[in-house]
This record gives sequence, structure tokens and C-alpha cells, in this order.
Amino acid sequence: MEHGFMTTLEDSGETTLARRFSRALRPPEKITCEFTRDAGLLHQYFRLREEMFITTGASYITGKQDEFDGASEIIVARRGLHCVAGGRLTISAPSHRQALPMENKGIKSLDLIPEFMPDKRAYGELSRLTVLPEFGETLPEIIRRVIKKAVAERVEYIFNIAPKPLAESARHAAQLFGVNWEIRSGITVPDSEEYEGKMVLSIMDLTGHVRRPPAARARREKVMAG
Repeated sequence: MEHGFMTTLEDSGETTLARRFSRALRPPEKITCEFTRDAGLLHQYFRLREEMFITTGASYITGKQDEFDGASEIIVARRGLHCVAGGRLTISAPSHRQALPMENKGIKSLDLIPEFMPDKRAYGELSRLTVLPEFGETLPEIIRRVIKKAVAERVEYIFNIAPKPLAESARHAAQLFGVNWEIRSGITVPDSEEYEGKMVLSIMDLTGHVRRPPAARARREKVMAG
């Protein structure tokens, strides 16, 4: 009787272990990319920027919220509620003109595209792009979402200043979606404590993707013809 009871316990234990270790693993939480105003996600993004700057040796830089964050659209990539990447898109539109972050460093964006005629055009800057190394695969989706947002806001050019490897990765991502991302190697980025290492300036051209009102198209065709 006792022997039978012990056998039942052993069988039960083996069955439990077999069930536990044969159970399928929970799939990892998917990565979600989105523009957000959620205070918790923004806090994580600002902390992530700060930690990443320190990791790259720029310990004198703070990644905390600055004056441009409040005037920009913030995009994050998150796994669950954990922010793993992000960036900010600052837009200067005819209805709301404002300086871009790089203009605060002495780079005049409109000087780079003299044919732009910005009086009735929107342009912007993608800055503070930060991605945890183990989540580098999120970069194409971040770039895609930035392009989609910019086109919806009729932004025709997006500027970016970043380390050359990051700029090259972003260029590859933009090209996946049929967008030209040009690295202007001939333009010298002014020295700044905020720029660590070799920084390059890039221009993303969205003019072929933005739908202009008929009057604007007519003016552009007239200028191009004359």
C-alpha cells in the first residue's frame, strides 16, 4: 500500500516536471514604435539618451529634457512598457516657424538648400536618435514612422546630425522605403561639446512624397520652367 502511494507521488512529480519543461516558451514581447506624449515613456527616453551619451564617453552631456523636446514630436520604440530606442522630430512649418536644434549650433538649414524657398514650406530635423545596441533592428521602423509623420505634416526636407555609422544605418533604412538620405560629407559640422567624435550632416529629401496644394504645385512648376 505504502509502495503504491510512493509510486503515485513519484509519477505525479515526473508528470509535473515533464509538463513544466515541455511547455512552450512565451514569445518575447514585440517591439512597438510610436510617437508619444506618455510621461513615463518620455522619462525613460530622456534617461536612455543620457545613459547612451555617457556610454560613448560624453559624460559632460545631459540627455535630459531640453527646450527643443517640448517643441518636438518624440518617437519611442518600446518592448512592453520598456523604452529601447527613440528620437525627436522638430518641425518648422509656415504656420509655426521655430529654430531647429542644429540651428542653435550655428548651422543654417536653409543655406544648405538655396532652391528650397521656405516661405510656404515645412522642414524639420531628426535629432537625439538613440538606440540600445541590442535593439538595432528597430531603426528601420523608427525611420519609417518618422517619414510617415513628416509626409503627413508636408515636411519636404529633414536634416540630421549624427555619428557617421549611425547616419549610414539611417540612410540604408530610408532607402528601404524609397527615400533619398544624402550624407553631406563636404559640409563641416561645427565643433561642439555635444558632438562626440566624427559627426556628419545628412538631408532626407521628401519632396517626391509630399502632396502639395494645386496652387503650390503651379508655383513650383513655373519656377522650374523659368
